Amino acid sequence: MNYFFAIISIYFLSSCAMQVTKSSMNYSTLKSFNFKTTTKEDVIRQFGLPNETILRKNHQTLLYNDKVKKYHRASINISTTTNLVTEYAWVPFPDENESEIDGALSGLDVRSFKEFADPASANAHYISSMVQLVDKKNGITILYNKQTKDVDAIAFFSNQERNTSSK
Repeated sequence: MNYFFAIISIYFLSSCAMQVTKSSMNYSTLKSFNFKTTTKEDVIRQFGLPNETILRKNHQTLLYNDKVKKYHRASINISTTTNLVTEYAWVPFPDENESEIDGALSGLDVRSFKEFADPASANAHYISSMVQLVDKKNGITILYNKQTKDVDAIAFFSNQERNTSSK
């Protein structure tokens, strides 16, 4: 009799489990996430379970590593209130088009970006060629090295008012 209940339990658990398709994680798929409609379940369906989840007061962060290179690849913030994606960041690898500033900016309205120096560069003894390009209208930030043109990260955020102090 216990065998019967074990089989039934496994059947119900497997039928209720979320279907995960796990496509390869890439920049174009991540860019297609919509802040008004993409849920945590959509992210997991697309990329599989995260390598790590960090819980915060108002959101949780899903951290994904590259499956082959094992390096950090993407961070995706999910609102604990709405269960919707609120922000996401992509870390490009050197062999990818978006790993250089021209590739990262391709297809974007370059006129919408404003350049900001690394805040630490306000210190007279600190030298950095890292800058941020920020497009508040479309909710995009690109961190890159102005001398080498290498992109460290590309982040997308809801262009609604952000509260950065809660992060």
